[in-house]
Amino acid sequence: MAPPKVFFTGLPYDHHTLPAWGWPPERVRTGLLEAVGILLQEGYDAIGYFIAPEQGIKVFEDKLLETKWDAVIIGWGVRGNKDLTHWMEDMINCIREKSPETKILFNWNPESTIDTVKRNIPITEESEKAAMREVFEKSGVEGRVTFNKYDRPT
Repeated sequence: MAPPKVFFTGLPYDHHTLPAWGWPPERVRTGLLEAVGILLQEGYDAIGYFIAPEQGIKVFEDKLLETKWDAVIIGWGVRGNKDLTHWMEDMINCIREKSPETKILFNWNPESTIDTVKRNIPITEESEKAAMREVFEKSGVEGRVTFNKYDRPT
């Protein structure tokens, strides 16, 4: 059996709405990178793909349709911001329409991502863990995390 595929998404670490929350961009960036690394070490075939709502739902949809995901995690940066409710709704509706078998998961910060995934998609086979640990040991999170560029409002 193949390792579960997890698509972790949310806002780019330097999105203009995050500083208002008091979270320094580098703390967010580090947390997101570490979250994907931990997912890999724990046996999940995970990616991080962080998108600004300014980029449009098509960017998210294209990534969603690249493969069959077992789960998509939508991060707190999207869910916790009332001004981004429309973006969260767009993402959820896109998942439901384009990939209805995919579980939709929510963390409360980057550090809680592994607990969220383990709770919803437990790994039972040691071979799955070993395969992804080998990927992590060879390359870390290199190539597994994308912080999409976007035009900041001026």
